[in-house]
Amino acid sequence: SPRADGETFARFALIGLYVGFVPVALGLLWFPFLRRLGPRGLRFILALTIGLLLFLIVDMFQEASEIALTVPSAWSGPVLVPLVALLAFMLLAAIGGLLGAFLAWLIFNGYSVSTLSENFSQVVFQFHVSPGLLWTGMKWALAIGLIGGSYPAIRAARMQITEALRSV
Repeated sequence: SPRADGETFARFALIGLYVGFVPVALGLLWFPFLRRLGPRGLRFILALTIGLLLFLIVDMFQEASEIALTVPSAWSGPVLVPLVALLAFMLLAAIGGLLGAFLAWLIFNGYSVSTLSENFSQVVFQFHVSPGLLWTGMKWALAIGLIGGSYPAIRAARMQITEALRSV
């Protein structure tokens, strides 16, 4: 980690200037020109911006794959494989929990159910999906993802690479 001295502070201040101040200033200088372009010119600038962002995304994935080749030397394989597998299972569990929470709220929030018995007595249930209930459901989804993902993660860590490739 960096030392807390004047040189480090100056470097971080320079990074802040490049990342924060310069883009905002360029954007403000660019705005009057954008107003004069018209709809067709704005579409061109937006297409150019989207193309540049896609290029940056592709470059980021390429850089990440290069870094991934050096990470196993810093981390041992028996630690890295189950960690990545567990993170993948937890991500899937979080996505499932969010989808389930949204569907539960959409379908059941404010829903009423009533019963009518033989003696014409009636009981009415009013469902209310509260944020606390949604959070409890998310915790259950994450716990199930952690427990369900533990065995495959440990199994993947114990497999040899050639054995794993044959099983695919």
